[in-house]
Amino acid sequence: MKKITTIFLSLFLLMNTSSASQLTKCNNVTRENFTQEAPFGSLITTLVNGLKPTAFSKDWKTQSASFLQKMKTQDAKDLTGSASALFELYKLLNPKTMSKEWKTEKGAFLHGVSEVKSKEDLSRLLLLLVNNISPTYFTKEFKAQLESFKKTIGSLGMN
Repeated sequence: MKKITTIFLSLFLLMNTSSASQLTKCNNVTRENFTQEAPFGSLITTLVNGLKPTAFSKDWKTQSASFLQKMKTQDAKDLTGSASALFELYKLLNPKTMSKEWKTEKGAFLHGVSEVKSKEDLSRLLLLLVNNISPTYFTKEFKAQLESFKKTIGSLGMN
């Protein structure tokens, strides 16, 4: 009986240690994959896909294909290019898309676009833009995932 208890306890400890080790490996892979699988352009594309067609200006119809093509390779490491992409997206939005608060936030956004020095700055700018889009312009599906999307943007500055 003592031998069976010892074997059972040993197996239990071995399984828990193994599971903890695998969980750590999974977490590390997830963090690494985030930077590989969700580059900045992917976040922008997710946002664009989460907006209703009425959120865009008339220019979107002619410029959307080239804009989305650029987003396929846009990486947050390219701070100037990423800030430029944010500004370009803002210019392609219908002015009615922005909330009333945008009138006071727009200056900070425009200044920030020209002053990006880190991924954290980039993350803040994207959040500023997302937070100032009127919720009525988000698709139903995107609204349901908006908080998760914002957390993902926030983690961009931590990588």
